[in-house]
Amino acid sequence: MTRGEKTTPSSERAPRQYRGRVVNRREFSAQFLWIELEAAGFAGAGPGQFVVVHCADESDYVAGRAWEDSGDWPRAKSAELRNRVALVHRPFSIADMVDGANGSRLALQFRVLGPGTSWLAEKAQVGAQLRLVGPLGKGFRMEGVRQAVLAAGGMGMAPMLFLARQLRRMGTEVVLLAGAKTRELLPLEITAGAVIDEEGEPSFCCESFTELEVKVGIATDDGSAGRLGLLSDSLADYLSRHRELCQTGSVVYTCGPEAMMSKVVQTTQVHQLPCQVCMERYMACGVGACQSCVCRQKSERSEDGWEYKLVCNDGPVFDGQSILW
Repeated sequence: MTRGEKTTPSSERAPRQYRGRVVNRREFSAQFLWIELEAAGFAGAGPGQFVVVHCADESDYVAGRAWEDSGDWPRAKSAELRNRVALVHRPFSIADMVDGANGSRLALQFRVLGPGTSWLAEKAQVGAQLRLVGPLGKGFRMEGVRQAVLAAGGMGMAPMLFLARQLRRMGTEVVLLAGAKTRELLPLEITAGAVIDEEGEPSFCCESFTELEVKVGIATDDGSAGRLGLLSDSLADYLSRHRELCQTGSVVYTCGPEAMMSKVVQTTQVHQLPCQVCMERYMACGVGACQSCVCRQKSERSEDGWEYKLVCNDGPVFDGQSILW
């Protein structure tokens, strides 16, 4: 995807099933992959929204569907457990999206960990067809934002390029702070020869973001790249050094491990900045039917002071200060 390509504007649209053809594939390492799909008719998605992907062969779903007509409870056979088949779909943030030659071209970025992503890493070769449903969920709110700080921990990087692209199209100044345990676990392609500031000060060190004129600051827990320490600490120091951000029109967007995002929200409260968080949850359906992907949100309507919200339908993006961490 190149700078200057148009993105499809975000809109409210009912999710549909699509066939996506893999047109590009990049392997960051043995663990991280980036795939691009062309899906005719797929449109109306915005940053922060996601799709669910069928991460198993058609034959693997036969046993999972057999119980639906009988009314019996589903039972996984020992062979299915041994083969580690992904019997439910997997949710993936839309990592980027532009107009392609044969429909919308959307990207997915993921780390290979379990049976679903292992299947996807093997099958998602150029030319392959994948089944997906989307766009799903409510994305980031971007209206009226003059300056944006993106804080991504680990695979919380997934929605950030799409978000940065859309914000830049709106004229917003954007900076990205990325963190991981080690350099090897950083889902970013660092430009060859780039100098990464050891204090975490952002620079043009990642080509995909450099194309958008977005600087990137890096922090790793072991100091193997960029600043030594946690991303949340890097954000706190960055906001202290750049107090001009603490004004109307500045927003922090974050995605990553929940403990990290909680600290990010605490930091933004100190600096009196709004913060939008993209929550991560395991999902069985992605459309609100299974009621499994809940998070607790503060509520004045409840006697307990909180209520459950579905990450798939009510989110995945929420006001950070509304979440009961």
